[in-house]
Amino acid sequence: MKSVCSHNPDFLTPAENYQLNVYYADALYEQEEYRKAEAAYEEAIQTKKAFTKTKDKTQDPRQKLLQQSWNSESLPSEIDVRFKIHKCLMQMKNYREAISTLEAIPAKLRKPKVNMALAKLYQQFGKERPATTAYKEVLRQCQLALDAAMGLFSLGVKGTEVASLTISSLPNANQLEWLNFWLKGHAYSATKEYAKAVSTFKSLETGSVLRNNTNVLCCLAENYFLAGDYTNAGLVYQRVHSLDPLNITGMDFYAFILHKEKKSVELRSLASEMMSVTDRKPEPWITMGYHALISGPRKACRTVYFANKAHELSYGQIQSLLLKGRALLQMNRTPEATLHFREAVRHAPHRFEAHQGLVDCYIKANRLREAMTTFSNSYHVLGSTPRTLTALASVLAKDRMTLDKAKTYLEKALAEDDSYVEAVYLLANVLTEQDNTRGAIDL
Repeated sequence: MKSVCSHNPDFLTPAENYQLNVYYADALYEQEEYRKAEAAYEEAIQTKKAFTKTKDKTQDPRQKLLQQSWNSESLPSEIDVRFKIHKCLMQMKNYREAISTLEAIPAKLRKPKVNMALAKLYQQFGKERPATTAYKEVLRQCQLALDAAMGLFSLGVKGTEVASLTISSLPNANQLEWLNFWLKGHAYSATKEYAKAVSTFKSLETGSVLRNNTNVLCCLAENYFLAGDYTNAGLVYQRVHSLDPLNITGMDFYAFILHKEKKSVELRSLASEMMSVTDRKPEPWITMGYHALISGPRKACRTVYFANKAHELSYGQIQSLLLKGRALLQMNRTPEATLHFREAVRHAPHRFEAHQGLVDCYIKANRLREAMTTFSNSYHVLGSTPRTLTALASVLAKDRMTLDKAKTYLEKALAEDDSYVEAVYLLANVLTEQDNTRGAIDL
């Protein structure tokens, strides 16, 4: 059809030619020919502009009839076409051009999906103020756009302000009690109050219409994970997987837990099931990576490959950086592992696993002083929890000169949580090193 139109310009009306270019571009996009699709979308826009410029220069009745065809609701709008161009640019990782394409759409004409895409891109490039504005605009247009609410939480906007844009502006807010809990839970999570987030999501899941909702359960499991409670996180993720075997959200965290607990059979099964769901999301590749990693150093190079695949599918994906760092460390490529863990710390300073990986690199390289300094700084970032106190003590315990400091931190950890077994085991070892065998036995 394109060839026919190129030889006979009058074969189709301008509106039909415009529609043809859009259909052609859509087909190219589905075939993953993103560069050609972008060019076809641009051609469609130029076709529309060219006809629009000439429509006022003639009183020809035929031209007036053709102009009426542009008013058909079946034709895609120029805004929708520009959004499709942005999707092509995103696939080609031309993020700045994608921003420019969306910004070319007048602010008053931007649909929620346009503002949402802009907000995510602004946030990716550290432009927090315009990102916040774009997310708020989405919520003004769609009060229940929960992704936009989560975007605002991640940018540090207070829960009360987000609630004013969502639940407070809805006519039947008293019938949406679950939404109030959902917002509170994510607000606590954003401010790193994981214990409160866990409590809120548990209440939401057990005492509302959202019982057995996998989305809520994934939020609960993630906050358990971020708080360092891998056992409960694993149990909830296991429940999620049994409720919905096709769910991939959070399965990268679940794979980490299974690897940590050395459950190779369960990990192999999870990896196989995830890859049967899709290979276009990072989570299945992460599960494959942990399955390879648990198989021993010989397969660590395969883990690196899987981590790279995950990283390609989601730029800045923290789990892929952590996985690759672990594989490189296992392969004794410590300098490269150090770089990956540093990158993970830069992207997600709240992630304990990133700090732990960096310290493990320094310890393996016999750079004990740097390991101590790193975890001392991390302690101030992550806050005082039994896990961070124990981790800091574990570094200090490697030098007999700092055993007393290690003991102090471990006693502080047990004062906060007397059932934290990692602290108990390490303190027993410290007491043994100090020739206090009776104290270790009593502990």
